[in-house]
Amino acid sequence: MLSCFEDIIAIPCGTLLASATGVITKVMESEKKVSVVLVCGSGENFVVTEFKQNSANALQKYLSVGNVLKLQSVKAQRFNEKFDGQKFFQTPFPFEFVVTKHSKICLVKTEVLAAKEFTQLVAGRFYKIKCVLTTPFSLIGEMFAAIVGDLCGKRADLFISGEKLPEMFGQLDSKDQLELKRCFVKIEDECMQLNVLASDVNVCGCKVTIGDKLVTPVKRKSDEAILSPQSAKK
Repeated sequence: MLSCFEDIIAIPCGTLLASATGVITKVMESEKKVSVVLVCGSGENFVVTEFKQNSANALQKYLSVGNVLKLQSVKAQRFNEKFDGQKFFQTPFPFEFVVTKHSKICLVKTEVLAAKEFTQLVAGRFYKIKCVLTTPFSLIGEMFAAIVGDLCGKRADLFISGEKLPEMFGQLDSKDQLELKRCFVKIEDECMQLNVLASDVNVCGCKVTIGDKLVTPVKRKSDEAILSPQSAKK
């Protein structure tokens, strides 16, 4: 469903017929344009920009973090030499997608899979799962972040975006259990990342004790979760 790195890197700069599908992670809007950072299924960022005067505002109605967008007939425009777009947007691609009056953008419905432990999670998909805080939340940019564990002693980084984060989650501490109703899984090097909107998080209201030494279920950047050595031998 989501595009992968190989799909996007193969797109030639200058084409007006580019297409890609990704999950919105950040929206940046000004008077003249709106730029949206999306993540593809393999975890890389890519960017789509719409200039408000030169397009049909096809992007405007979908500007919510967590939405999955399918882009068609967008222009792959190389970043300006005076602006290091790759560094600014933290993307490996040398271009951004630009919406034209001929572009088509649609919202894609996503399947949310149920899981009980982190070894079941696959990058690029959405899951419903419970986790336990091992640290209080910290503010990273505009998101709340914390280390979480599952009941099997596996580790992940949790990132929550949305409004009123301090009011909703600022008082939580280690051992508080959360239910993530729709989280998106990314793999960053050796780290599993769970990305979720505040509206998709339930505070369970209970304390759960898990092991002190958590083990990451992912040992390399991959679009598949890696089982622990013990599980792999079974």
